[in-house]
Amino acid sequence: MGFSAYILECLKRYGKAEIGTWGSFILDYSPASWSVSRQSFEPPRASLQWVPGNPGNFHTMASLVSKLHEVDLQEASRFLESVFLKFQTTLARQLPLELGVLGQLKPAQGSDSLEFLKGPHLDALFEFAPLQLPPLTVQVPEKNPRIWIWLAIALITLTLAGLFFYFLSIPSPEISATQATSRSTGPLKEVNIAPHQADTVPPEEEVAEASPLIQERIIITGTFCREGNIRQMKEKIQYMQYRLYEEKVSEDCVRLGIYVYEEEDLELTLKDIRMYIEPTAWVLN
Repeated sequence: MGFSAYILECLKRYGKAEIGTWGSFILDYSPASWSVSRQSFEPPRASLQWVPGNPGNFHTMASLVSKLHEVDLQEASRFLESVFLKFQTTLARQLPLELGVLGQLKPAQGSDSLEFLKGPHLDALFEFAPLQLPPLTVQVPEKNPRIWIWLAIALITLTLAGLFFYFLSIPSPEISATQATSRSTGPLKEVNIAPHQADTVPPEEEVAEASPLIQERIIITGTFCREGNIRQMKEKIQYMQYRLYEEKVSEDCVRLGIYVYEEEDLELTLKDIRMYIEPTAWVLN
């Protein structure tokens, strides 16, 4: 296997690879992270750096060769010494060291150290494709349908009971005729024909009791003045199955937000909106 393969494997296992007394390759690596604003995972990043002039040891490289070829550490060290001796001969002839896909190591002008020239395909070895994940669907608590069933049954029962008592209060024709006859056969009483004021007050108009309105709170996701930003935020809110709040603040700008019912947990809803829609969302007082 080419020597560049040893370097790449050593970078993969230990993060560095010493090249004799000339220097060492260092792998600068940062892990993946979750981007709240973009709703996606930022891929891990890695870059290869050449640090010239490090002390002349190759314990890490010798340990790798020993493990790969199942030889003792002394034999692996002798193998590396022979390779670095060939490198020294090549550099003495003012020729670059060819390291395969990694590139070249060549003498730096005006210095005794080596400079590293990356190969054209080196960056592709350290690139990671971004991982796209769809946002999680917010769990909306289901309304209990049994409550509405019992309310409907109670309303029907009260309606039937009211109709029953209403029909009981209507006198039958026979009873009305008997009452009229008894009044006509009895002695007439003197009738007070003096004017008098009525002591009864007309009944007030019945006012239908208004059903209590459910108070709504509003979480604002931002104010937007560009059509593209307005449309994008509306699509996010509708995709997450929230009720859209829209307020015209000027001729071009619109304040957008989300309605939150009173029975919903405001803090939990605000936390979900900041996680999945807009990190700077706030509650409108």
